[in-house]
Amino acid sequence: MEGFSRLQRLCMLETGQRPEGPTDSAYRAWMKSKRSFTRDEVVGSYMLKLGELCGGYLVHFHADGTVTERHMFRVEKSWTCHWSLDDAGVIHLVCPAENDRKEPVRCSLDIVASAKGNTHAGCEETDEADNDVIEHFKVFYLGPTISLPGVAQTAASAP
Repeated sequence: MEGFSRLQRLCMLETGQRPEGPTDSAYRAWMKSKRSFTRDEVVGSYMLKLGELCGGYLVHFHADGTVTERHMFRVEKSWTCHWSLDDAGVIHLVCPAENDRKEPVRCSLDIVASAKGNTHAGCEETDEADNDVIEHFKVFYLGPTISLPGVAQTAASAP
């Protein structure tokens, strides 16, 4: 399963139990408390990612598997990420990281949908050899139309 270690960490954070693998009873019970994202729900939608360490980002999901991501408070600066949806309905988002290093850094975030409401959870790690920090995110589903300072109100186009 792609990204199991991140989902395992998220399960542990939310339940206090560390699952040993994707077939572990604690992990399966936790996943049953979630729901699947659907492609129709994701394509064209906006979400707001709020991290414990790195701040907030506005993301816009496109039908071609890309995402436009920008700082929540510096919306003039944006970059392109890639997303996929696995068979369990988990969003896998891969983005370049902003940092002071000369080498590019890649961040991988898995987003699991809450069964109720529009507040979801994500767990991210980087490919930096000297950074074993796994960051947790709250991810807010904003829908296909938004109006934020610095971002023109945008209606999603058809997939």
